[in-house]
Amino acid sequence: MNEYIGEKIKDVLETAKIHQKRLEAAYNIILTWGKLDTASFNALSDEKAALTDQYIYRFAKLQDLMGDKLFKLILEFIGENTERMAFIDILNKLEKLTVLESVETWLDLRIERNKIAHDYAKHKEELIQEFEILLIKKSVLVHQLGKCIEYLKSKGLRYND
Repeated sequence: MNEYIGEKIKDVLETAKIHQKRLEAAYNIILTWGKLDTASFNALSDEKAALTDQYIYRFAKLQDLMGDKLFKLILEFIGENTERMAFIDILNKLEKLTVLESVETWLDLRIERNKIAHDYAKHKEELIQEFEILLIKKSVLVHQLGKCIEYLKSKGLRYND
């Protein structure tokens, strides 16, 4: 069973790495634009606007993949039965195992992501602030993925990232 779950984890990690790579690529380009304000945000070309959308999309996809699949698979890999576990219980267990820095940090990431992903029509100033927060939070998300991979390797998963 561990081998089967290990293969599922590797598939999820490969997808996560694609999201991470594209998230990082968009991030590195966006950083070259300088500080966004209302005027510069309104003046974004279609290509730059598409890049901000890509950043938000990849951030959300990576976070969803981790929350919806990877976290459960980590627990299953170490022999936990997650079939009837609530998501908050999964997070709490991962925090106890030191896979997660903290449950609150993970939930905060989700809140920040949802602010921008689900309320794109708000005032430009708020949208810019929330986008900048999401830029800052990228390092937290990527670090968390790294911690998951580290933990899995420490438990015997053979994975070359």
